[in-house]
Amino acid sequence: MTTTVRDSSAAAAPPAPRGPRGIPRVAWLCALIAAVNALAWSFFIPPFHVPDETAHFAYIQYLGEKGTPPKHPFAGFSRDENQTLGALGFYTTIGNRNARVATGPR
Repeated sequence: MTTTVRDSSAAAAPPAPRGPRGIPRVAWLCALIAAVNALAWSFFIPPFHVPDETAHFAYIQYLGEKGTPPKHPFAGFSRDENQTLGALGFYTTIGNRNARVATGPR
């Protein structure tokens, strides 16, 4: 009976091509695609028109101003946020399928 010793270096796959800082090029490509996707969404979706974005903004604003998470029940949006939503025409477009989203000066 004969035994064969395999050379581990011959069976290993070649190393992935590396980019700057030793990070694989595929990882850089994935990060680039994610950044382009985020940039595209920021141009196509108006401010506050993503589900729950108003609540997330209110939470972060409260946390930033008070230093603690808001208590339940939630008291509502701040005056600043309500003014911004009103200026953007949020309350006239949200939930109204026939309304056009404000994309520039009126």
